[in-house]
Amino acid sequence: MEENRDIYRALVLRGAFRILRPALWYGFFVFVLFRYVIFGPYEIRVTHIPMYIGLAIVIMLPVFCGWISSAAGVPGFSGIVEDTKIRRELVDGHRTITGRRGLESNQVLVFTVTVRDSRGKKHVISMRDPQFIDIGYIKKGDFVIHPWGCEYLEKADKSADSDILCLICGEMNRRETERCFNCRRTLCRRTVYFDRNEYRERGRLK
Repeated sequence: MEENRDIYRALVLRGAFRILRPALWYGFFVFVLFRYVIFGPYEIRVTHIPMYIGLAIVIMLPVFCGWISSAAGVPGFSGIVEDTKIRRELVDGHRTITGRRGLESNQVLVFTVTVRDSRGKKHVISMRDPQFIDIGYIKKGDFVIHPWGCEYLEKADKSADSDILCLICGEMNRRETERCFNCRRTLCRRTVYFDRNEYRERGRLK
């Protein structure tokens, strides 16, 4: 844990930013509404159509930008992978098209993993174009950990792996390297996070 202090510090900052981003956006909106509209000199005109358009943009922007879903994915959890799915998204300019053929350079793979934790709760996390898809880094039945603030899943048991996932940027690195070649953060080398036998005794693992 001590040798990876820079990783967890970075994850805390990223997680806090992802949570505060929509909260600050709506907080600023409420401040402006009360300061300048309700208790200010400006009036709300029911017949003023552009006002409704602007209001809809302000309210829905965090949803369209993915800020809400990103904030919901901040809390950490751990459990067993129940299912994995890969779908292909085709990016055409500023529009995302799913299920159609297109240029290879415009294709983005989305890896969706369903995890069941020790309390039986299901967690679904999607990762866009992760580096580990081609090598089958995460498979059904694996123990995985989703650290607080992280956008990726980490395997609990990495003893048989030759590559290590960087929790900050998602790059795969050779096991013998000390730091990620992309972001220069230290790599988390712990192989076991919790007792697999204890988990099995509780009926969570067959």
